[in-house]
Amino acid sequence: MKRLIFIALILNGTLGFAQNEIDILRGSFHNSFSSARNAGMGGAFGALGADLSSINSNPAGLGLYRRSDFNITANLGGSNSKTSFNNANSSKSDVHFKINSLGFAVAQESDNLNVNQVVFAISLNQVANFNERFRVLGSNDNSILDVFADQVQGIDYFDIEDAPTFSQLAWNA
Repeated sequence: MKRLIFIALILNGTLGFAQNEIDILRGSFHNSFSSARNAGMGGAFGALGADLSSINSNPAGLGLYRRSDFNITANLGGSNSKTSFNNANSSKSDVHFKINSLGFAVAQESDNLNVNQVVFAISLNQVANFNERFRVLGSNDNSILDVFADQVQGIDYFDIEDAPTFSQLAWNA
């Protein structure tokens, strides 16, 4: 009986850690750093095909190509950040130029009776951009070393093992 209760507690889903709505939202956020056609369709070219930016989501979309294609998509973006540290405010603005999509597809008719056409394509698509810059200005009149020094105050040099763990790590560093 005890074994059955133990197994039931282990298999109980309420004891497990799962995703919440914030984790789901964070994982579902997708920036469309693809071609201009794909961005104009809201990213629907993955299902539609015949676009170089859809290669990473649906390679079968290459079957819809009837002619060769070359694609380069540039992007001009910007970012703005504001920081505050010890009542000192700072802001940074940045404008950047990048290439979101670059690729080509070569469509060739086939001599094989079973295959009408062969398409060879190479595409580079930016899926996400985690580049972020910010600036923090201000002066700090204390340090974490002051905290460590206060923790070991009155402890003999040979009894440093009795000090709190972080102070021991600072001493051994």
